[in-house]
Amino acid sequence: MKNENIISKFITEIIKELESLPESDIVKLNSGEYSLELKVLKKNKSQEIKSELDTKKANSVLDELKVCNSRDSGYEILKANFKNKSELEWFAKYIDIFVMKQDKVDKLREKIIEGTVGAALRSSAIQRNDT
Repeated sequence: MKNENIISKFITEIIKELESLPESDIVKLNSGEYSLELKVLKKNKSQEIKSELDTKKANSVLDELKVCNSRDSGYEILKANFKNKSELEWFAKYIDIFVMKQDKVDKLREKIIEGTVGAALRSSAIQRNDT
């Protein structure tokens, strides 16, 4: 592999990691009071496999939420699939729902439901009123 290709691959990985940073870290870096440090770490194969499984699970849960007829059934789906706050945070970020560090589990569930099931219910209610 040529050096240009290797460097390009590394830059792509760096960009991917920077894009995954929480907004609070980006603000810290932008302030100039914090710096960025690179470390070379050995990849963990089990984490890559877990990531693929998590993505499949997230897509499955999202599909279930899209066909929900009520917020309550959406809450049940979330309770059945995500056992703790970190799993809910990951899922919320995966579906582009803004998450704050101080959000409690119930608040995370509420945000996810309003961003998925609630949005669909509001949209269908508006469409029924327009006709």
